[in-house]
Amino acid sequence: MRQHLPIAVAILSGISGAIASSGVQIASTLSIISVVFYVIWAFGAAKALTEYASKNLNIELKTNPIYLVTFNFYCINKLNEMTSNQPTEPLETTKNNEPA
Repeated sequence: MRQHLPIAVAILSGISGAIASSGVQIASTLSIISVVFYVIWAFGAAKALTEYASKNLNIELKTNPIYLVTFNFYCINKLNEMTSNQPTEPLETTKNNEPA
């Protein structure tokens, strides 16, 4: 179920945004549900990162829940901005397929 949460967040956000302009009351409910799913997914991702760090890197991570949710919202929004500003042209390469 947790692997499908990002998809559910995207679908719920899209539907609530699409019907919000029509004045339907359920749009705000769908928006709240998508935020709840997002927070649940954030804690699941933090748990997976903690397990990975402890098993593979021998590091014990401790996360503050407030920072976790705040950073998750900020990071996702920042990544979206960064990817939308990247050039779409491919890199020029030399004969050995190395960047010029």
